[in-house]
Amino acid sequence: MVAINNRFGSKSTSINGPLSRLFSGSRNPRFLDLGSIASKLGPSSRIEYNKDAILKYTQIELFQVVSDVNQYHKFLPWCTHSQIFENTRKSQNIVSTIRQANKATVEYTEVEAEMEVGFQSVAEKYVSFVTMEKPWMVNAKALDGSIFKELNSTWTLIPQCLDTPKTLVKFHVDFEFKSPLYAALSQVAMESVCQTMFKAFNDRCIEIYGYRP
Repeated sequence: MVAINNRFGSKSTSINGPLSRLFSGSRNPRFLDLGSIASKLGPSSRIEYNKDAILKYTQIELFQVVSDVNQYHKFLPWCTHSQIFENTRKSQNIVSTIRQANKATVEYTEVEAEMEVGFQSVAEKYVSFVTMEKPWMVNAKALDGSIFKELNSTWTLIPQCLDTPKTLVKFHVDFEFKSPLYAALSQVAMESVCQTMFKAFNDRCIEIYGYRP
């Protein structure tokens, strides 16, 4: 599991921070020497990241941002395309898996979406299976594609106060790349990338709802 700290990455996709060490000494920083990387890093493995944070937005406000997959490419770094296949959408009312003790009934939705991630001249598409329990949870799993062996991410949103907008956001992601190159890079940049993703969602809330000190 990757350690969490309070430093967020930037939205820029320039090569800096831990990634810059892999490109040092290269005549062309857009190309990597996989053998050199492999000699610096350990064997690839499944990677897991967790982050909890209190954000000053309501549960439904945060749910609207996290569940709006069609807009991901507009604000999420490295996401170059995001499109829900509306013909795959299925909705029904269920007893929430998040609040089983209280037997809360929520709107449950399943949908598939095409995603594309890109960095420099590299771009990869995959299909994601998204499940939502409004307004508590959004989960996404990669179904196919050449980039991931497995990808699973979950946003859980737990309201903290009835008087003021305040929600506990629990973000979890675990994945494993098919490519040994991507696997090697992920060991170096995983924490920075995930923090940048979390910050991008927070910045999207600020853009839509305004900054709340």
